[in-house]
Amino acid sequence: ITRSMAEAMAETERRRERQMDYNSEHGITPQTIRKKTENVLYDLHQETTVLAQAAEPGADYESDPKNVAQDVARLKREMRKAAELLEFETAARLRDRIRALEERYGVHTSKASRA
Repeated sequence: ITRSMAEAMAETERRRERQMDYNSEHGITPQTIRKKTENVLYDLHQETTVLAQAAEPGADYESDPKNVAQDVARLKREMRKAAELLEFETAARLRDRIRALEERYGVHTSKASRA
């Protein structure tokens, strides 16, 4: 055991004793944190699935030109959500899809809202 290791262990023990004194003085009984974790992977899968479906290249957004502006707005929301979830590849695919729709149908948006 090196000198620095001994100092670190002594400091840890000092802090542990101080915490135990504080707990007994204030009537605190330490307890293990209990969190519900059963749905974490399921929720993550659901988010990923929704984003992947939005980015499908075969999605038929072009079938009704009347709805292109709504489709672009929805894709922008999905793109922002993907970016918030750090799914940058998905966000980039959505951005490219938005640009393709804007160019094809002449839907123009302000440059500030473009990604």
